[in-house]
Amino acid sequence: MELLCCEGTRHAPRAGPDPRLLGDQRVLQSLLRLEERYVPRAS
Repeated sequence: MELLCCEGTRHAPRAGPDPRLLGDQRVLQSLLRLEERYVPRAS
């Protein structure tokens, strides 16, 4: 029995770069501030 696969092998991007987010410094500052919450602390 053969299976029919309809998915292509080409990579389809999910989303493109958003110039509003990439060009806004507030987004970068917010990401850097949130990063401190999720980085494990060294003992």
